[in-house]
Amino acid sequence: MSPEAAAHVQRALTALAAGDRRAFDSVFEGLWPIMRAFCLRQLNQPAEAEDAAQRALLRLFEQAADFDPARSAVAWALTLAAWECRTTRRRWSRARTTGVQAGLALPDARPDAEKQTQEAQSVARVEAALAELSPLDRETILATLADDAPAVPGATFRKRRQRALARLRAILGGRDD
Repeated sequence: MSPEAAAHVQRALTALAAGDRRAFDSVFEGLWPIMRAFCLRQLNQPAEAEDAAQRALLRLFEQAADFDPARSAVAWALTLAAWECRTTRRRWSRARTTGVQAGLALPDARPDAEKQTQEAQSVARVEAALAELSPLDRETILATLADDAPAVPGATFRKRRQRALARLRAILGGRDD
């Protein structure tokens, strides 16, 4: 981004922070290409990158009144975009690590007999594996699936969840059902 373009975005965001709604278009036009390109480099998936950039811009516009004109507008916008990319990657990671949920999902409205049998076997396999875990591990996994608030500090719960899921994966991976 050229220094002139950065200065233009700085002036526009400062005006928007001061309450000038006419600056909205200038902020969007100046930041959208930068934020979209940044998110694409971070996520390497065009559709997800556009979504992350849009969420970051929405957050920027929601928090425009909090913008400090003494700081760089572009840096602030890219910080918001980085957080959105991080959130997207964490969502992807959670989807991979909590693949157990797929085995507990409700069957389709019109499944065929083979699919129903496979799903029932999967559920039974997961239930048997859960039964082999310690009560604390079982409680942690079930709290994760139910999105219950943990009774322990966040870091402790995350570590318990990581260990419980690793044990569950080890049990499920060791079966030849």
